[in-house]
Amino acid sequence: MFKFLKSLLIYFSWVIGFSVIAGLIMFFYVPIEKDLETILVITIMLCIPLLSIFVIGFIKGKIKILGIHGRWSLIFRSAIFTSCLISFILLGVGQSAMAEMLVSEYDKNTVTNSEKIEFVKDIGRRLSSNKLRGEYIKTLDSISPNNRLTVYYSNEDKDLADKLVRAIPDIETQLSKMFAVVEPFPIDIVLYDDLNQYRTNNDIDETQRILGLYTNKRIHMANTKVSAEIFKTSTLDLDLINMNYEEEILNTLEHEYTHYYIRAFLMENKLNPEIPRWLDEGLAVYHESEGYITDAEFDFPDLKDSAIPLQDLISQVEWDQYTESETASDIAYNESFMVIYELIKLKGEKVVTDILAGIPKEQDLSTSYQTLFENSFIDHVGLSLEEFQDQVINKYSTK
Repeated sequence: MFKFLKSLLIYFSWVIGFSVIAGLIMFFYVPIEKDLETILVITIMLCIPLLSIFVIGFIKGKIKILGIHGRWSLIFRSAIFTSCLISFILLGVGQSAMAEMLVSEYDKNTVTNSEKIEFVKDIGRRLSSNKLRGEYIKTLDSISPNNRLTVYYSNEDKDLADKLVRAIPDIETQLSKMFAVVEPFPIDIVLYDDLNQYRTNNDIDETQRILGLYTNKRIHMANTKVSAEIFKTSTLDLDLINMNYEEEILNTLEHEYTHYYIRAFLMENKLNPEIPRWLDEGLAVYHESEGYITDAEFDFPDLKDSAIPLQDLISQVEWDQYTESETASDIAYNESFMVIYELIKLKGEKVVTDILAGIPKEQDLSTSYQTLFENSFIDHVGLSLEEFQDQVINKYSTK
């Protein structure tokens, strides 16, 4: 019995030790563009000599040079080697999956170790947020007008929840004109009645004026009380006395529902699930502001000296970096809306889905999503994104 436990301890020590060392090497030293095929090729190359050793040892019964003095010793060492190889393959799969997520998150092929670590920390924060959200939702009432929509709300927000439910059919009708979706996937809407809960559960900084956000098939929204508290912290010159918070919430619903509907469109049509953040937000503001109304006029600001290149607002990480301040955030949203508005005026609403459909679903890690999007944009617009943005910015410049 003691001998068996000792063997078991040796076995797990080898496998765990190998897995930890191999995992650290893969995480910190294997280039991010090394995909799963490379990992499997390396594994097969390692298997050939190990398999040869096993066959020779099993025939001869021992291999003195490796300290294998019998078939039991051979089987024991083979079990260790096999387990290490399986661990290596699993680590390779994990490395490949992480590579795809990092390329998608940062939209570049070279990712630093600090960015990798931050990415892992961010996953931890998201998991923690998901747990907090789940616990909070359990305390709420709910209403489900159909089998794919559930609105969660506190007792004081029953009327507001009903208004959101009544508003959704009209929102879907309008969105379906641009995004033909037969059967969108189920969506939850969560109304928060506590500011701290809203910010903590959704990882929202107290300096951010965010009334709602779409994430992981859920729309999280502040109720009227929380919305009022959020607006009070704004650094912008806002007319808080005459602010209609319920109207702001309904506008936010249309904004966030657009994010949801875009993803339903991409999923249903089996298109590349990625979408440039500026395009995502520009479309959301377009629908929230009813930019689709014929002859609608908007008083766009002059962003000649403050516009952010849209090529720098592709990924979520880039968007967050450029919109840390409330002023910068307003600029990003405004210019995204301006470009979408002018693009649709020039080419019609179908150009949006044509551009998205023109992006290959399978992304080669050596080619950034930005490049794929840019190619599709040029194909359908006739100008590069930079050229079109400059054209739009100049149109509304007063200088």
